Amino acid sequence: AINSAGQITGTYEQYPTIPQSPILASFLREPTGEIVTFVIPDVTYVQATVIDDRGQIAGLMRNTNGLGYVVFLRSRDGDITTFDIPGSGFVWPVAVNARGQMVGYWPDDNQGEEGGENGFLRKPDGTIVDLEVPDILPTSTQALAINAKGQIAGTYEFICPYPQVEGEDCTTNYHGFLREPNGSYNTFNFP
Repeated sequence: AINSAGQITGTYEQYPTIPQSPILASFLREPTGEIVTFVIPDVTYVQATVIDDRGQIAGLMRNTNGLGYVVFLRSRDGDITTFDIPGSGFVWPVAVNARGQMVGYWPDDNQGEEGGENGFLRKPDGTIVDLEVPDILPTSTQALAINAKGQIAGTYEFICPYPQVEGEDCTTNYHGFLREPNGSYNTFNFP
């Protein structure tokens, strides 16, 4: 990921001196070329996925007991905050804006045989808002982008099987959505 200042974040494998599985660590590359690497104590998997214009980095991490993944948010000065969504097991952070709002999605195995995703918005105070496009049918929602105004864009699809009209197939075609900061949704279809 790269921000408007030219800071880049990513992931690399770090091999310990004793032969064992590599540690997945992350880095921050400054526009000057300086590279800062970071790991989190007692964590063997740190995958940076996004960076905002203030230099905050978010990503996934898994602790040494290997029980699920949680999200980390690394501040510009290196402080780490973590969070999880109860019952998720895996949370994927996709975008962070300059106000510190983060969006992403997590798999929801409780949505029937086919499953689905739930989108989320994490506010700077740590509050998690569930994002699900309102519809008469169950949907799988992925929040994929957020701008400085707090508008969220993403995709959604219907979860099959759902009650069908005789002779019609269940379709899981993707649809687009725009969620306004006041919580209202505008949906649209791709041509």
